[in-house]
Amino acid sequence: MNAQEQYPNLSQLLSSYFHQDFDLDSGSPEQCIAQFLQVNTVDNVKECINELVMLINSSQKDKELAQKFAELGSFCTVSYTHLTL
Repeated sequence: MNAQEQYPNLSQLLSSYFHQDFDLDSGSPEQCIAQFLQVNTVDNVKECINELVMLINSSQKDKELAQKFAELGSFCTVSYTHLTL
């Protein structure tokens, strides 16, 4: 199973909102999340959160996490030091 199949809701979030030009469209990662929250259901947001927690728990290093985010369509740089749940 590939990352997009394993994390379908998170893949949709990352590829739709954190795409190659996200910084031009939204200005910041926080604004991307705000836009996502405005148009998605509570259930969809909960599923994204659950998938994000599963992804974080399955990645032991920043490099692994960054690679998974890229596989899911994100152009945003991530690191454990900048994540809070």
